[in-house]
Amino acid sequence: MGNRKGTLRLSLYAATSCLLILLSQFLLACQRCDSPELVRIGLTPWPPFEYLFLAEKKGFFEKRGIKVKLVEYTAVEDSRRAFERGQIDIMGISPSDIILARQNSKKPAQVIAVIDFSNGADVVVAKSSIRTTKDLKNRKVGAEITTVSSYLLLKALESGGLSLEDVTIEAVNQVDMYKAMKSGNIQAASTYPPYSLDLLSNQDYHVIFNSSQIPGQIIDVLAANAHDIERRRADYAKVLLGYFEAVDYAKKYPEESIEFMAEREHMSSVDFERSFDKVVMVSLDEQLTFLGPGGKFKGLIDQVANTMIKLGHYDPGSKVSGTWTDMVIESAMEQSKKSGK
Repeated sequence: MGNRKGTLRLSLYAATSCLLILLSQFLLACQRCDSPELVRIGLTPWPPFEYLFLAEKKGFFEKRGIKVKLVEYTAVEDSRRAFERGQIDIMGISPSDIILARQNSKKPAQVIAVIDFSNGADVVVAKSSIRTTKDLKNRKVGAEITTVSSYLLLKALESGGLSLEDVTIEAVNQVDMYKAMKSGNIQAASTYPPYSLDLLSNQDYHVIFNSSQIPGQIIDVLAANAHDIERRRADYAKVLLGYFEAVDYAKKYPEESIEFMAEREHMSSVDFERSFDKVVMVSLDEQLTFLGPGGKFKGLIDQVANTMIKLGHYDPGSKVSGTWTDMVIESAMEQSKKSGK
């Protein structure tokens, strides 16, 4: 009889132990399911992207229950390659880079939000002896070959009645533009803030073309892998809401915000603030005018694709349909409405 009781106690103990182990594994699994999936965002230096870093600093992502990792790159091409390799989920980029990413990768990039459009911030800077874009003929010009930098350069050349064959394009990373100009390796550069500010601090250099001469053609966007957007649209929408909250916060507390963002861009607060004089920010309420049905983005992406064909960077047989979606914006607006903001 005693042996039976002992055996029963051991059986109950074993059963209870197994049950506790199974319960702990279940709870751990549930915890993992409830944990937000990390959103990795690749960014290059550009003043409007700094609002994402401000959002991170102020906890605007965290309060929405989303984990965000902001990954910094010095060159747009590096950000795009990281996206193509699956090292980041979202990238801050331009439409020309979206086209290249879709052409060169199995991860189709799709625009989920328009951040801004350049209205004079992107520039072609030249030595003082080069008075106009016509004078670029037979000169060496620095540009990042497969980015918006080369797009702007082509538009500048066209404005002066020139073509790519009339100049020698030197592949120069933005961080090296000033050094290349100073050494005489190039006589002009296609660039943008903060790098353009270094060049223009030298009286020997001046602007001969800027993005205000091609209004609405150079814009900055956030793009994600089209295969992931439907599954993660709620998370990505929270990222956008955190970003837009940071934009609003900077309006309420400009001194604090500008000081933080300017320091990160290695700019003075005055220069950082002035850089926005030549950039038009796009609000949440304005997003559907670009990305919604019949929005502006279709005409823009078609124009960019045609220019990329001229540059020899895009296959004429490729299609640009599906380059953008309003799915994440719609989710962000729905979440904003529910929260009463």
